Amino acid sequence: MTIFYRDRMLRPMNREDACELLEDLAKRTVGQEVIGPVRVSTVHLVVGHPCSGQADGSPCPNSDGSGWSMDAYFETLTFSTEGGDAPDDLHLSRRYHTLLEAVRGHEEVCTVVRSIVDNLGDALEGFKWVK
Repeated sequence: MTIFYRDRMLRPMNREDACELLEDLAKRTVGQEVIGPVRVSTVHLVVGHPCSGQADGSPCPNSDGSGWSMDAYFETLTFSTEGGDAPDDLHLSRRYHTLLEAVRGHEEVCTVVRSIVDNLGDALEGFKWVK
């Protein structure tokens, strides 16, 4: 099986450069935000992953509209700031093909999390989530 490594602009990378980049989370971070008890993190994956962007589980369309692709090189995840996993209604995951999609997607996930946290308000106060 051939593994394809890509930089943020989706240019091919050699294995040595890819491994160096994988070790440096700061260089791979697209967005990082803490909203109440939730941390929203978007990163460059370096290696293509299956795209989970479609609600029905079908492959994601290429950003240029040229067809369907399974390769995503960016991902947004949410985590609890309390040390455990975020509860199901605050655990979000999205993958993207391009840096631009990742930047926009990060903001969209932050908006959703802000809305959930704002609507739960005081109910989240002192609440701890555990694994």
